[in-house]
Amino acid sequence: MTTTDVHLNATRDNSKFISVFAYARYSDAYGARHLTLFCGRLSASEMDYSRERAFGTTTTECDDYNCADDDCEQYASAPELRWLLAYIR
Repeated sequence: MTTTDVHLNATRDNSKFISVFAYARYSDAYGARHLTLFCGRLSASEMDYSRERAFGTTTTECDDYNCADDDCEQYASAPELRWLLAYIR
């Protein structure tokens, strides 16, 4: 996804929200499977992002969907995460 100055200005004005969701699933050297979930919300600084070289954002964690390994089991009832959780089971 490309974030434009219009999106960032709307985020700054709290009329739109940009969320980032990421995951890592991997096996360690001993063959154990691991899962890490991350959810963050992008916050825009007080500036006009349509200006050239305007930058300055931060990310804060979402209230949910931040976990590692067995802690992620708390989201077992979330249908969109079942395929990820199946990886560590």
